[in-house]
Parts: sequence; structure tokens; C-alpha cells
Amino acid sequence: MIERLAFSMIRRRDVTRPRISIDYFADLSFSFHNVQSLHVYEVCRNLEEVGSDLTLFIPKSRSEMKVTFELVEIPVPRILKTVFYQFLVLPKIIRRWHQRRPDAVYVRVGPYLLTPVLISRLYRIPVFCEINGALDSELASSRSVVDRCVSRLRLVNLVERLAYKNSRCVIAVTDDIKNHIVERYKLQPEMVEVVENGVDTERFSPKTPLPKRVNEYTLGYVGSFHEWQGLQYAIRAMATVRQTYPLATFEIYGEGSYRKELVQLIEHLHLGRTVHLNGSVQNADVPDTLTRFDVCIAYYTNDRSGLTSPFKVYEYLASGKPVIVSNIKGVGDKFSDVTKVVEAENSEDLAQAIINLLADKNERCRLGKIGREYV
Repeated sequence: MIERLAFSMIRRRDVTRPRISIDYFADLSFSFHNVQSLHVYEVCRNLEEVGSDLTLFIPKSRSEMKVTFELVEIPVPRILKTVFYQFLVLPKIIRRWHQRRPDAVYVRVGPYLLTPVLISRLYRIPVFCEINGALDSELASSRSVVDRCVSRLRLVNLVERLAYKNSRCVIAVTDDIKNHIVERYKLQPEMVEVVENGVDTERFSPKTPLPKRVNEYTLGYVGSFHEWQGLQYAIRAMATVRQTYPLATFEIYGEGSYRKELVQLIEHLHLGRTVHLNGSVQNADVPDTLTRFDVCIAYYTNDRSGLTSPFKVYEYLASGKPVIVSNIKGVGDKFSDVTKVVEAENSEDLAQAIINLLADKNERCRLGKIGREYV
């Protein structure tokens, strides 16, 4: 997919030389702790490998990441950093492009990131925009007052409209996201290409599980803490699961805006010995972390139906793990043959699915095998 994207850039730009220069813009903190940064890193790394001279422009952060491509960090204040990045990146762009214009500009579309798109239009540089979800719904559910205000004022819709209308091509990570933006912003379907997320199957591969006591099982989740991840339903399900499997635990790795509510729920249900919030995991350590899990959970809520690209599901499947997912569009239907699909937002059904899967070793092995083959 990355090769097709890179060569698409070359074809659209009518560049005949073997290497092209790409300036990539993303308004997120660059860290191996979060999946968004990993996504950006992998896109950059793969574009470089297939013949691009790539420069990544991001807000400056404390995290130190070793990369082979050029990294331009923009100093921004810690408060409203994505907003300030919008303005502070402008002089950097102008100075660089007066000296060397890139062949293409790649923008990971965010609710505030519009400057690179508009400046590229002035310099007549083709823009490729990537969209990973429904930005308006994500802002509406945000804990940030600024984000919620932007959502209510529909400013994010204006940003998206201008970004897409000024792009040579828009890259969506799912068919449903493509259909969503085509319908909402009246785009020509042929200008939107779908390039799905994937996984490094060499890094994520089946490994020998750790020895455990009889009826001792570990359910696991690695990702962000947001309400739409459905962790609250999985935690409630564990209250039922532990009645059948007292030694079963649910190990949750990550951070996010919904952590406080999860802590309160665990305390309310007296699940402190059963459910553990373990903090973030360095990306390099995620494959080994997955080795500890007997069953993986990816239980998205209904409001993500059709608008999510299940990055973590690919990692779970590549690791040969049986996975339980919710039946939302784009997840349940996509992975119905290789996962256990359960009705979304239903803790009782989820608990029963977990109990049934823990009781059936052959089924766990079967799902792990066909899941790996699928990826």
C-alpha cells in the first residue's frame, strides 16, 4: 500500500527522477508511547524506503525518537500546542520552501491543521491529505473545553472542507471513512484513495506463552483510554468473569482522558485484584507485552461504527492471539471470520463470550492460528 501511495505521488506530480522529496506535517507529540505517532513514523519510514527524501514537521516534545529521515521540531507552548503549531510552523515553511520546494506535501489532517495545505496551494505544490476518522465526533467527545467549543462552532468542518478541496488526493484509512467524507464534503470519489492500516508481521508474531497455574488466565488491552474504546464495558464484564475464573485478570496498558473514570469504576466494583491499569508501554515492548495475554479485547462502542481503523486488532491477530471485538461496522464485519464478535455495549454478552473462550482451549488456538494467517 505504501509503495502504491508513493508511486501515486510521483505519477500525479509528473516527476521522472527516481527520488521525490516529501514534506510531512502532523500536529501531534511524537512518541513511541501512542499509536498515532507510530502510524506517522511507519508511514514516513516506508515512504523513505521506497524512494523518498522525507522531512517530518511536528511540535517539539520531550520524547527522543531515533529516525533516519529529517525531523523538524517546532517549539510550541504546552497549552493549546496544536493551535500554536498552526501559526509557528508558517515561518519555518516559508524559509525552507524559498530555498527548496518539495515535490509533494503530505498532511495528517487534524482539527486545527490547515496552514501547510493553504501555503502549498500558493507555492503550487501538490498536497496529499490523510484522514483517520471523523474529527467532529472526536472533538465532541473530547475532555478539552477548546475542542468541544470548536466542535459546536463547526470550525473543524471548515478546516476539513478547505483541506480536502485544496488537495490533489485524499487518503482515507477505511472505506467507511472515505464514504463519510465524500458524502459530507461533496468530494469526487476518485480523488479519495483507501490505504488501510497494517502491521509489521515480523515484529508482531506468535511467541511461546508464559507458564501459568490451572485456570489462571490473562485478558489484555494495549491502547488509549477513551470512552469509545469500550473499556468500561470490559471492566464490568470482569465482575462476572471472576465468578467462574477467580484467577483471571484483565491487564490494561495505556493512558488517556478516560483514565479517571476507569479507576473509579474499578474501585466501585471492587475489582482492584482483577483489573489492573498498568500505564503506557514503549512501542518496542508491545510484542512482548502481548505474549502475556490469553485473550485480547478490542471492544469499540457504537459511536465508532464505520469510522475507526482497528490498528490494535491487526497487532493482536499478528501475534497469534484470540481476539474479542464488538459488532460495530468496520470491525465486527471485517474480522467476523477470525475473531469472536460480540454485541457492542453489552457487558453481559461480553462476559459470556470471555467465559466461553477461556473454557475452550481448542477454539482459542484456532482463532489465534487463522487470525495470524489472515493478517
